[in-house]
Amino acid sequence: MMVAYEASQAGGDRAHSFWKGVRGLQDLQGVTGPLNFDSKGDVQKWPRVYWIVDGRLVDHENYTERQAEELRKRLDDLRRQRQKLLQQGGG
Repeated sequence: MMVAYEASQAGGDRAHSFWKGVRGLQDLQGVTGPLNFDSKGDVQKWPRVYWIVDGRLVDHENYTERQAEELRKRLDDLRRQRQKLLQQGGG
């Protein structure tokens, strides 16, 4: 809503002037930080997404990256365990 408001203030209420207003927005302060738009009106920095996990606010991207890394490590551990069993003749 804030982007629409600021764009209409900067560009006007007509479609072509509204998009001109969007293209001119720089460092618009949002909840997750500043937003900037390029000459086509595309956002240059996607807002961060946060989750509440165990009562704490966590960054979604960082959280999923950590989870993926933990899963990769667990998979490597399971492969090593399987290899050991095969070498011992247990499988």
